[in-house]
Amino acid sequence: MKTESASETTGGPSLPRRSAGCPANVLSEAAYERFRLLARERIGLEFTGARRPDLERAVARAVAELRLPSDDALYHLLTASGDGRAAFDRLAAELTVCETHFFRNRPQFETLERHILPELIRRRRPLRRLRLWSAGCATGEEPYSLAILVRRLLPDLADWDVLILATDVNRDVLARARRGVFGAWSFREVPADIQRTCFERVGSQWEILPQIRDLVTFAHLNMVQGGYPAPASNTHDMDLILCRNMLIYFDEQTTQRVVGRLYTALTDGGWLVVGHAEPSLTTFRQFATRNLPGTVVYQKVAHEGPQPLCETADENIPCCSGRSPDRARCGSVGDRPQPGETADENNPCCSGRSPDRARCGSVGDRPQPGENIPCCSGRSPDRARCGSVGDRPQPGENNPCCSGRSPDRACCGSVGDRPQPGENNPCCSGRSPD
Repeated sequence: MKTESASETTGGPSLPRRSAGCPANVLSEAAYERFRLLARERIGLEFTGARRPDLERAVARAVAELRLPSDDALYHLLTASGDGRAAFDRLAAELTVCETHFFRNRPQFETLERHILPELIRRRRPLRRLRLWSAGCATGEEPYSLAILVRRLLPDLADWDVLILATDVNRDVLARARRGVFGAWSFREVPADIQRTCFERVGSQWEILPQIRDLVTFAHLNMVQGGYPAPASNTHDMDLILCRNMLIYFDEQTTQRVVGRLYTALTDGGWLVVGHAEPSLTTFRQFATRNLPGTVVYQKVAHEGPQPLCETADENIPCCSGRSPDRARCGSVGDRPQPGETADENNPCCSGRSPDRARCGSVGDRPQPGENIPCCSGRSPDRARCGSVGDRPQPGENNPCCSGRSPDRACCGSVGDRPQPGENNPCCSGRSPD
């Protein structure tokens, strides 16, 4: 539902299309107020002040398209107890005429490609699952841009379960998006090599390749009326949501309600990307604000607050404890310790110094009080993660990683590496040749 009018280039739910063939029909004050309230209630758009002619023009076009005798007839059809969906769809289409382009707002897509998507891929690699949502997808350029990035960043894409959900309230533009055929104007910020390798020329237009189109699932969704987050609409447990240039057209109450639902729809550590002209930062106070190169984005964190990012480890911190529902996220952006907790910052599990953050924080890796290395603790069910260079078990620890009892002795260099009391075990030390 993001667009540009003839006078706007920032995007958002559009002003109705200007057309000399269908001038605005001046509504009576009573009729204008009825349709204004209806538009706000049904699709969250506000048409006050200078936008009144846009609402009047949309009503006139809907009346003409549906071949109704008057705006009163349209209003009664919209509010009748029977099925008024066709009338509502027509009015919604006139109120949200959509026009956008691929990789719109280039700095945001560069941030997605260089920072956010790589972080998500690292964190989700153990499950090989990625869930992305373009909310207000318009004619499809935004979700297809995401699909192009995902294909570029995931050479093993065939081994992943990837969902790119694209929703909009306008059924007309969803039909166009599903076709995946675009004119030259959609490519005004697209490098020539992407257009050449991801699209096929069809006459004067370009059709997106089937293997990219098939990555995107389009669905009708009214962001104002609810139905999300929910498994039924596949809008739950999202890793990334793009909701750009939509909220600026909602009233404050609707904006807060939609943002709250988007927050709930995200998984812990998930990201929300909005347009630069969206409401103030206070609208997103539930999120942690991240200043990334060229843009400001928002992240859902498990424990909101002003705490620093997780740079230390302690048994009580879910980031590195067996209580963490997502062990692979240890060390990723947004892991926060609990307020007032102290920790051993020598633990690479959650520190920026770890060369391989994914190897720490796996299921069952609980650091003992005062321990520096949870990776090789006696309770680790994942021995293959133990024995890497620099990991030293604590004296007296019953560590199977480097003992003859290890079910996976390859992790310790050779079969039967059993340290004697007081010895420095090369298996888990920096001196180990393996």
